Amino acid sequence: MVEVALNGVPAGRLLVEKGWREYEMKVSKNLIRPGSNEIRFRFAYAESPWAYGINQDRRALSVAFASLEALVDDGTESLKAR
Repeated sequence: MVEVALNGVPAGRLLVEKGWREYEMKVSKNLIRPGSNEIRFRFAYAESPWAYGINQDRRALSVAFASLEALVDDGTESLKAR
């Protein structure tokens, strides 16, 4: 599970599944400011690749993003992650 906040305001939650997938989330345009905006992701858990014998990386990780887009769609904002 991941909680998404935009500029410090909760914007929604998504269930994240294993494997490479595409997720899209619509958010209120009222959460977007002109100029720079901050998107924060808070994941329910994180584990290190080391714990699974994948490699020696001991950082606690949750996901990997191939891309992240913020799009305007008919007056609403859309966040798309791959």
